[in-house]
Amino acid sequence: MTGNVNLRAAFAGTLAMLVFSACSGSSDDVFVDSDSLLRFVPADTPYVFASGEPLDDEFLDAIEPHIDEILAAYRDMLQGVAQSESSEDGVDEAMTSLMSALSPLFSVEGWKEAGFTRDGQMVLYGNGLLPVFRIEVADAEAFEKTIAGIEDAAGEPMPTASIDDTEYRYVEDDKVRVIIGLFDGSAVLTAIPAGFDDDRTRELLGLDLPAKSIADTTLLSDIVEKYGYTEHYTGFIDTLRLVDSVLAEPTPINAALMEHMDFDASSVSDVCRDEIRELAGIAPRTVVGYDEITLEKLSGSFVVELRKDIATALQGVPAEVPGLGQDQGGVLSIGVSVNMQALRDFYAARLDAMEADPFECEYFAELQGGVAQGREMLAQPLPPMVYGIRGFNAVIDKLDIAALTSGQPPDPATMEAGIVVAMQDAAALVAMGMMFSPELAALNLQPNGEAVALALPQVEAMGIDAFAAMAKDALSIAVGPAAESRVTSALVATSMLPPPVFAMTLDAGKYYELIGAGMTADAAEGEEPLSPEQKEAVQRVFAAVARFYDRMSTVVRFTGNGAEIGSTVTLKDL
Repeated sequence: MTGNVNLRAAFAGTLAMLVFSACSGSSDDVFVDSDSLLRFVPADTPYVFASGEPLDDEFLDAIEPHIDEILAAYRDMLQGVAQSESSEDGVDEAMTSLMSALSPLFSVEGWKEAGFTRDGQMVLYGNGLLPVFRIEVADAEAFEKTIAGIEDAAGEPMPTASIDDTEYRYVEDDKVRVIIGLFDGSAVLTAIPAGFDDDRTRELLGLDLPAKSIADTTLLSDIVEKYGYTEHYTGFIDTLRLVDSVLAEPTPINAALMEHMDFDASSVSDVCRDEIRELAGIAPRTVVGYDEITLEKLSGSFVVELRKDIATALQGVPAEVPGLGQDQGGVLSIGVSVNMQALRDFYAARLDAMEADPFECEYFAELQGGVAQGREMLAQPLPPMVYGIRGFNAVIDKLDIAALTSGQPPDPATMEAGIVVAMQDAAALVAMGMMFSPELAALNLQPNGEAVALALPQVEAMGIDAFAAMAKDALSIAVGPAAESRVTSALVATSMLPPPVFAMTLDAGKYYELIGAGMTADAAEGEEPLSPEQKEAVQRVFAAVARFYDRMSTVVRFTGNGAEIGSTVTLKDL
């Protein structure tokens, strides 16, 4: 049993080496370069993620020490896990040997010694539905030596097989064979159903090139141009192609896969085929890419492209909320925006469409049946005030992180924070509250933007400074020494335009400090506690990441393209 576990661990270590070593691309204009790894990717692939233009040497030189530090901490953490799973008689020698063999791979220099270069191209794609990962190998002999060393440490070699006189290694069970091997100058990792025939395997491994590759198209270059991405990394998932891979006339690989899965596409009626494609057409494609990779920050987006009418309708759902989407510093800012009437209208329009053209496929009977329930929900009356709410934005400048990491609630007196709530008629909301609270009425809060001390018993009991201010379309509350000035400035803070539907920004250092503390806290009843060595290794991992990242932000917006999820990480001084 130990040998099998070690063999699978060796394979996992090999996979980690391949992924970590994929740093950048190999040449200019690689997305249309017929000599690049993209020559192996069929033009009709349903998904692909590829590296392109090499990252700058200055950038790589600057980040390599930080990557080494993080990887070394991960290595120690994995060694601790391996030791904890060893026999009661002591550390399993084979596992110890295996971790020793894998250790060099957890460093930039180790990747190089394993036969890779930091400017080697990589690509993950679907040949039909089956995933294939390829990465350029600069030194085949070094790569082979590294894999052999891992096998020796695992205590047994991986099984091998040959195709077209090329030998490859694999790990398999009754259903799936996972292959790793060197083919045409690149390491290939893929999975096939057990018993796949040689013709399909040859095609999957790239020994037979596709009649037309994605390098023969401008598809990836068009994505880069459309979204303003850099040419370092980009990719997509094509929902319609995924559906057609199953339901349309299958390629030989997909046909073999469907046969292995005992799935007969002819069992799906024409009505269901059409309606499945119709649903897929709502979000026909998802694209990803970076728009900035510098020593200051990494910025990119994940875009779910939507059908034009859906995308247009959703653009009316977000609303302007003061400060939303802007990094105002501090520990955390988070907020959402929504035009409730626009959201209701969007939902009602979807119900109208399903009533006008109902689903007939039996797979969607429950979905169609939900139309009546949706109508009942819309018929329920809501207070007009609800439709006036536009969202909120909360900012925490100071928080007792030490208390949180120890499992204690933070002291309110040490908190500095504020929240602004946007609405159509702030005065009406406050007036409603005054009807139930004489203390609130006594504040005489007016929609003039002036700060008013919250002299309320609940606030005084906590021993905190708290102020409120109100404008015609927003209400602001803040606590802490700067609360008086904060409530007024929050009302006029600029929102990102077009306004996001969700936005969050946080201090990455404090975030990872908190996560690390949570993971190393005392184990709950019934859970296996971490050893002191494991706790130290976990803390090193998150401390290393915290020293690398400065701030992190996520913004979700609805645009003419669809739902765009943007992410930015600023880096500390490298």
